Formats: sequence, C-alpha cells, structure tokens
Amino acid sequence: VVDGSFLRLQNVSAGYNLPVENFEFVKSARVFVNATNVFTIDNYEGYDAEVNVEGFVDGGIYGNSSLLPRQRTFNFGINVTF
Repeated sequence: VVDGSFLRLQNVSAGYNLPVENFEFVKSARVFVNATNVFTIDNYEGYDAEVNVEGFVDGGIYGNSSLLPRQRTFNFGINVTF
C-alpha cells in the first residue's frame, strides 16, 4: 500500500482583450494561453497516482498508456474579428 494523495493543476487559461480603437478594420482582438497538466505534487513513486488497481486512467485508457506520464500542453493564440 502506498500513499496516493496528490495535488494537481489540471487546466489553466488566461486571456487579454487588446485595445483596437486605433484600427479601423479590426473590431476586436484577444490573445490567450491555455496550459494542461501544469504540475502535480505527490509522493507517489510511479508516473500517476490516479491509476486505479485495474490500471485504468481517466475511466478507460488501459494497457501501456496507463504507465506513461500525462502529457503537458501549452496553447497560445490570438482571435481577431474584422
């Protein structure tokens, strides 16, 4: 039996509406960033403390994929309306 307690920041998003008063042809503009699986704090020796006894992660992924760490992703973008 191991300690499976953990604290995880799963998703975080931030955005900013750019001022567009000086541009006649732009109605609005927004920049954003989104991050997934930002960090996990735990004392678990394996990759993921959220794996249950059957090896399932997230309610259905089975097999070798349950032995791999979660993917960390960062998305950046801009939305412009003309």
